[in-house]
Amino acid sequence: MNPRILILPFYILFFFQCTTTAQNNPDSLKKIIDNYTQDDSVKATMLIQLAWMLNGIDPDSCYVVSREALELSKKIKFHKGTAGAYNSMGIARQNQGDYKSAMELYFKSLKLYEKLYNQNQGVNSIRAGLGNAYNNIGVVYQVNEDYEKAMNYYKKALDFYTK
Repeated sequence: MNPRILILPFYILFFFQCTTTAQNNPDSLKKIIDNYTQDDSVKATMLIQLAWMLNGIDPDSCYVVSREALELSKKIKFHKGTAGAYNSMGIARQNQGDYKSAMELYFKSLKLYEKLYNQNQGVNSIRAGLGNAYNNIGVVYQVNEDYEKAMNYYKKALDFYTK
């Protein structure tokens, strides 16, 4: 058997691992954002992605970056970004143990996603945003041991995830 064929899977695995690592590196994305000069939906989306990456590492930084995404999204009237930023801010607050603030932010996100959904029915990213908002609200209800409400929100999330 040709030894090159045996080595090929290792090269593919190595390439995939390097690519995945670069895509999940908050420092790399931060550098890209710092060099990005336009205030547009692309930058707002990158900020939300950075916040998501920081979520499990540093909730305080996640909140700060989410707040920056919120301000930019409002400034440029990027409503999907505004909804996503509220959701990211809610995740940060939830991870800090501030469930009341998290819930307020999740409901702001949900309200915007519902409005966008009614205007743009069928858009996958809007459905995913709605599913995430419903799911996150369910998590807070579950943490607070309100299992009936948690289950209702989980079911709503599932409906949007599976449409």
